[in-house]
This record gives sequence, C-alpha cells and structure tokens, in this order.
Amino acid sequence: MAPLHLTTRDHDDTVADTAAATAAGTVTVSVSGELDIATVDVLRTHLLQVLERAGGEVVLELSGLSFIDAAGLGALVALRGQARLHCTELLLAGVPAPMARLLRITGLDGHFLTLRRQSPGSPEGRP
Repeated sequence: MAPLHLTTRDHDDTVADTAAATAAGTVTVSVSGELDIATVDVLRTHLLQVLERAGGEVVLELSGLSFIDAAGLGALVALRGQARLHCTELLLAGVPAPMARLLRITGLDGHFLTLRRQSPGSPEGRP
C-alpha cells in the first residue's frame, strides 16, 4: 500500500504548509499515493483546513494518485460540498485514466470541473 502524500501550493507557486495556504486565489493540493478507506481522513482533514483559508479555487492535482476506492470518491463528493459552503470552486486536474473511468461509470464525471492540458506547453484550461 502506497501512503497518501499531500503537497499544498498557493497562487504564488510557493510550497506552503496547510496553515499557510491562505491566498485568495488558486491553491493547488497535489495528491499522490492511494486514496482509500485507510487514507481518506488525511485528505479530508487537510482539505478542510485549506478550504477554511482559501478563496477562489482549490485544485486537486491527481496525476500522482495510484488508486482510489469508493471511500475516496465519497470523500471527494463531500469535499466538493464543503468547498461550495466556503464559496470556493473545487477543481480536479491530472485525473488518471482509471479514476476518470470510475468517475464516468459512477456518473460523477458531471459533478466535478476538470482541468486538462490543451496542448503540450499550454496552460491548463477548463474542458
């Protein structure tokens, strides 16, 4: 089992700990490892702290995610709701193909805004 690892970057692209992620712009949380029943509380706790301080957008960069189960999907749905309560947009980026398939199968793909690369070297944009 790969442990869950989270890195938070504020809009200035400087590495920040959870308490320092206060920018009223875009905060990116890079997620790597496995998001499952054993690790969802780590993500939930971290993102709730980020949401309390963030404004604008929180981007979950998921390209390093190696596994996600139903508990992980449920946590993402709940966190999306919490983001809305904080008037913050929760966006997904770098969604691995297996997770994209899982989102599609469960019908959750329409519930998340996903950033994707438009072409090599171009900035990410909304679909």
